[in-house]
Amino acid sequence: MATPIQYRAKRYLDELVETGIGEDNHFGEYSLREVTNASKSMFSDMCRVYGSDDPSKLYPEVLNKPAVVKSQMAEWLFTAIYLLDRYCLPLMSNAKSQIENLQEEKIADQKEVIQLQKELISKKNEELGQVRKL
Repeated sequence: MATPIQYRAKRYLDELVETGIGEDNHFGEYSLREVTNASKSMFSDMCRVYGSDDPSKLYPEVLNKPAVVKSQMAEWLFTAIYLLDRYCLPLMSNAKSQIENLQEEKIADQKEVIQLQKELISKKNEELGQVRKL
């Protein structure tokens, strides 16, 4: 029977709580790296305790192991909820906004290209008309 391993969620979240999302209220590369590191660290510990080589294999049946103390499971749950609530959901919302902005920019750029093409065609037609007159 495996010896229960107890950690403090603080171990996973120290750097994230300290740095926050960022001065501009957006995620930077550093924030993303820290979220990834916190997640990997937690998943690595969970995989070691549950004898798994892949976090995607940590199904409820696997997690319902009596050798894992309730306090350890509570810390992992807290860490997962904290990462989801404070980082993952805002990041997804930010990504959605960025995609919408890029789509709007693309549409505006395409409209401008179409307008410029129309102007070019009009000028070419004028030039062609002048050549025909000669």
